[in-house]
Amino acid sequence: MKRLWIALRGIFSRSRVEADLEEEMQFHLDMETEANITKGMDPKEARRVAILKFGGAERMKEAYRDESGSRWFHDLTSDIRYGLRRMRNNPLFTAGLILIFALGLGATTTMFTFYYNLVVRAVPVESPQDLYVIRERNVELNYPDFSVSVPNFMDWRERTTSWEDMAALEIKNATAMPESPQGQSERFRAAYVSAGYFEMMGFQIKFGRTFTREEDIAEGPKVLLITESVWQSRFGGADTVLGETIRLENGVHSVIGVVPDSIRRIMEADIFIPLQKPYVDRGDHYLFVLGRLKQGVDPEFAESELRDLHQAIALEDPANEGWDVWIQDFGSYQYGDARQSSKILMGSVILLLLIVCLNVSILTLAQSLSRKQEFAVRKALGANRSRILQQLMVEGCLISLAGGIPGILICLQAVSFLKTLLPSTVVDYSDYAISAPIMLFFFVMIILSGVLSSLASFHFTSKMGAQGLVVSSNRSTDFQKSRVLRFLLIAEIAISLAVLVGAGLLIQSMVRLQNTPLYFDTEGITVASQRLPWSLYGTREARDQFYQEQTEAIRSWPGVEQAAWTNSLPFESIDTFNEVLSAPGSVVEQGEPVSARWRMVSQGYFDTMGIRFVSGRDFEAADGENLNQRVMIINRVLAERLWPGQDALGRTLSSHLGGSTYTIIGVVEPIRWRWDEGLEPAMFISLEQNPWWPTMRILIKGKDPELNFSRELMSLVKQTDNRLLYWYFRDVESIVEGSQRGYRLAMVVMVAFGGIALLLSLAGIFAIVSFSVRQRYREIGIRLSLGSSPEGITKLFLVDVLKWSGVGLAFGLLGAYAIGHWQASILYETQPFEWPLYFGVTLLLFLASSIAAGIPALKASQMDPSRVLRVD
Repeated sequence: MKRLWIALRGIFSRSRVEADLEEEMQFHLDMETEANITKGMDPKEARRVAILKFGGAERMKEAYRDESGSRWFHDLTSDIRYGLRRMRNNPLFTAGLILIFALGLGATTTMFTFYYNLVVRAVPVESPQDLYVIRERNVELNYPDFSVSVPNFMDWRERTTSWEDMAALEIKNATAMPESPQGQSERFRAAYVSAGYFEMMGFQIKFGRTFTREEDIAEGPKVLLITESVWQSRFGGADTVLGETIRLENGVHSVIGVVPDSIRRIMEADIFIPLQKPYVDRGDHYLFVLGRLKQGVDPEFAESELRDLHQAIALEDPANEGWDVWIQDFGSYQYGDARQSSKILMGSVILLLLIVCLNVSILTLAQSLSRKQEFAVRKALGANRSRILQQLMVEGCLISLAGGIPGILICLQAVSFLKTLLPSTVVDYSDYAISAPIMLFFFVMIILSGVLSSLASFHFTSKMGAQGLVVSSNRSTDFQKSRVLRFLLIAEIAISLAVLVGAGLLIQSMVRLQNTPLYFDTEGITVASQRLPWSLYGTREARDQFYQEQTEAIRSWPGVEQAAWTNSLPFESIDTFNEVLSAPGSVVEQGEPVSARWRMVSQGYFDTMGIRFVSGRDFEAADGENLNQRVMIINRVLAERLWPGQDALGRTLSSHLGGSTYTIIGVVEPIRWRWDEGLEPAMFISLEQNPWWPTMRILIKGKDPELNFSRELMSLVKQTDNRLLYWYFRDVESIVEGSQRGYRLAMVVMVAFGGIALLLSLAGIFAIVSFSVRQRYREIGIRLSLGSSPEGITKLFLVDVLKWSGVGLAFGLLGAYAIGHWQASILYETQPFEWPLYFGVTLLLFLASSIAAGIPALKASQMDPSRVLRVD
């Protein structure tokens, strides 16, 4: 304890301890001097003899520091002060290193912010490792990932033993009706959840209570939970909100609790309502089901139990035949694509940081040439390898720390910018910020990059003794014999090639994505949503009249070319499929199942979207008056699938859509619905005959820049019915572009990183060759004096550099191939190995290496031999 106290006192009271030590040493020296004077010596001689007997003052101080245990701290502070002086005395060199570190650390920390929130940070629920998404699938019908029917969910929850609990939800729009005819309706995003959902997820409500099992039954009590935002906006944050009511389209609901807005961001919902679904048709799939495993239960066993139960249910109910069940952990299912993209970008940024460290290593290695005398003196005075390593690491960390200050500012700006580019349809990026774990990563990267960048200089200085360092300025360091130079060159080129190929693959993927034909128009089409409450528009006639009147009024606006309705657009998250049950004379009659994407559209939809008819006609107003003959339009893919080589017009088709049989009146060209699929079968039913879908999209095609569609639509609907409202004002072009944001972000980031990597690589190669040339000045002078030609000198350096550059390119190709496979999941119609790209990037780097190596080599070959031989 006494030694510990002495060590701590030496660290935290250094100035006082040094003063006491100085005073004590001076006291002993004075006492020895006085003793010598009493012996008859001259005062000056007495002082000299006393000093000789006492020994060097600094040596005594060092001995004391070693004894007290504070030596390391003294050395550290000395190295810090010396490093700061060197930074101040070399401002341009220091500024260059700080800039390189700032770019590398800023980019790395930016990507780690997204990586941490998507991958490292736990899913914001209780015990996320036990939470799983449970989905259904039907391989024959091409439904690899499908929602769950209500009866299946109820049977799973009651008849399995591996699951602690299960919960289901359905998210859709709800309209809060005004209390008076003069009032204004309000749209909410509603989450219909089963009882126990909040408890299973570990969500804590602000106050009130959650739903009970007694409330989660068909025709149960009309209750709901609201978020803090709704509580503040609608009820003014009053403590008496419990028991207040909200009139929705299906009745008056009482408020029983308030949930935090953090849950609102996770659920993307404003209000929460009991599921209250009756035990009905198993063929009706629309629930999203989550389950929490019991402690110690293997997920594979739990999935197997669900499959066995699913097969047993299929024997009881034919609606389950052909269907299977599968599970996936919640985090991977919810954020899978975004997580994979963030991992790929994070890996690329780490490679960029390695290039930064390599470049700083090369620059500091070149600078160490001018410090040979300094290191020689240090070694002559007794500095060992660990002492010199500590000094170089401290200097490297000081520069990387200085680069970290602008680096964190770059990171803050980049995070804000990228949050505006990233699609928020899957992940809410609004709360992404620089948190404590991210700052810890940032400081670790500062220390790590500072240490790594100093290792090359240490290797160079540690290879020579004190005498060797003094005279080494007259000796050359052959590139072929320098392992450090070879390693730096090979690593620089290999990493750069891997990053450039990764960027090239993403660019090629994005180009192919942009050039993929959509087969429908995107320009000049505005979209808005409308939900008709059943309590106000519960009859087919009322809904049909509303749609017709709105359409006619909109078409009469100046500048409007066409207007039509649909329940969903291409590249939206809403998607609907259905199975063809029968189609006389088709492959369905042979027992081959056929499923197709379906849409409910009004007259004029195909004209508005620019979808071309192959044969037949569009829907007409008269179709809505003839409900005895249901009509349908299908696309060419479905027609060729059902009746290959035959005319589909006039044929009949039946499906689950209303349980009706439809007559085919038209065939249209297929369009692209998703980037990750081809041209799929599709069927379209008439809105005029089937106006029962709750939320419809109005499409307005026009090119008048003076026309404000959102203002005009809100004015129109108020004139029609003040209780209604439009929302979701967008254009088709932005919807399509929004679906490309993930690809676009990855491409932009990788292109930026690839460009930086290329520039840094060229600078690094140039610095390596310049360093080698500088080390071989005397050899060059001798060769030129003995008659070597400038071309021969240039070739000498080029052969050395390009030979090892070839080794770097070989390793880089292997790394590029690995990166290509790693990012294959986000590539669009692009293979991990595209040989023209690999060849082009390899040739580019080879030529760039030749230029970067040729410039200093050519400059050296043109030097005056007499001047070269005099270079120290």
